[in-house]
Amino acid sequence: MSVDADVQEVLHMCRRRGRHADGARLFDSIVALGFEVLPVTLETMQLARAIASDNAELSTRDAVHAGAMKLAGIVEAETRG
Repeated sequence: MSVDADVQEVLHMCRRRGRHADGARLFDSIVALGFEVLPVTLETMQLARAIASDNAELSTRDAVHAGAMKLAGIVEAETRG
């Protein structure tokens, strides 16, 4: 599972570094692997803000992920550290 902001960040960083082809390959790999890409909407960001307000130790990125997951009905996630 990923959120669309993650996919956007991959493309942005590759293009910013002049590695357009690498960004395209990474994007194609994400799509080919079948990762679900969750949208980040205003509702997602409002929920992320509430989650972050209640959890000061949580990063903004993690709060956005948690908000996207909650809106998608995902209650459990596995992370790699």
